[in-house]
Amino acid sequence: MSAVLLGGNVTVAAGRDSGGDFQHIRACRRRGQTGCVIAYSSFDQPPPSNSVFGRVGGGVSARTGEGTGLEVLCVNPVAPGGGFGALDTYRRTASVPGPIGAITGSTPSAPTPWVRYPRLYSAECESGNGATWLQITDIGEPSDQRVRFQNPVLGPTWGLHLADVSIALGNLVDLVHSQAAAYAG
Repeated sequence: MSAVLLGGNVTVAAGRDSGGDFQHIRACRRRGQTGCVIAYSSFDQPPPSNSVFGRVGGGVSARTGEGTGLEVLCVNPVAPGGGFGALDTYRRTASVPGPIGAITGSTPSAPTPWVRYPRLYSAECESGNGATWLQITDIGEPSDQRVRFQNPVLGPTWGLHLADVSIALGNLVDLVHSQAAAYAG
């Protein structure tokens, strides 16, 4: 169906949907498309020049940076073909076990393991200053009492990496569901 590789600096040829890490596997650009890859690195502000994610050669990237003709892939799970839209965010009601859980901030209170926060954030892929990222914007009303992600927890060079999955979890599930239906159909 597809590969979902979030926060991993998947590279493609600049301005293209393939090349780079996967020569023959294209970016997912429409609902129901199969045999493709969904990837992004989320930030709530433009990544700094020394960011770990969103830049070729940063973080887990196996390639070096500038002059490669590559860029980091961004597939918006709300609008794979481009544009922006509201995210369907899910938050855990318990901290993640281990040291990461100790630094991720407060969690919402509820009798369920997850709480759904639709339309609290929006997302759009952006590029600039040698980086490509999923721009996350808080669109909640000032009176909205939902618990926000306290990021970037690890500093601006990491962006919203610790929230890459949960900030768009509902959208990702919907997108993969459309792929499964297309594959089965």
